[in-house]
Amino acid sequence: MNTFNEENQPTYAEPPTRTHQDTVGSWLEEADVLIRANPIPAILSAVAVGVVAGLLLGSLEKERRREPVREFIDDLAENVRDRIKPWQKKARRAYANSSDRVSEAVQDAVERARKDVDPVVAPVAAWWKRFWSCS
Repeated sequence: MNTFNEENQPTYAEPPTRTHQDTVGSWLEEADVLIRANPIPAILSAVAVGVVAGLLLGSLEKERRREPVREFIDDLAENVRDRIKPWQKKARRAYANSSDRVSEAVQDAVERARKDVDPVVAPVAAWWKRFWSCS
């Protein structure tokens, strides 16, 4: 017969008391081991958490912040465009005329150079042709 009395009870060792610092320390050790074992998934999951947090915080923002520098640049660009429009057509015509003039001037210079160089180059070219045709 088994009766209950204090003499028959087994003695248990008291469980070690764990402090919060021990618990957090063990979690950090476990996390360190997991991250070192699988670095790529750890990095990708951290990036994903950051993107999700950014999207959530961005959607919670009720009103867009004013960007005074961007507004100033946009206004300045609009003012410059408005002031340039009247001269834009004239500038295009002037550019077309000037490019035509430049091409004409280059063609004239090439023709004059040919006239000046041909008398000197023609005998050398003829000699060169004769030299290579004889051998």
